[in-house]
Amino acid sequence: MEYREILYEINDRILTNTPNRPDKINAFTVRIFNELVDAFDQADAADSVRGLALRL
Repeated sequence: MEYREILYEINDRILTNTPNRPDKINAFTVRIFNELVDAFDQADAADSVRGLALRL
């Protein structure tokens, strides 16, 4: 999945997801929800990810 409304970054085995809709003050959308679910699934499948952070 292409992430258009979240930022997905892995540093030091921590996945950080950040909503990225500054023009809409990061209002939550169905697209953000779907992207987060996919990102969490990707993190769950990756042996290199040991933690998760969600920035709002």
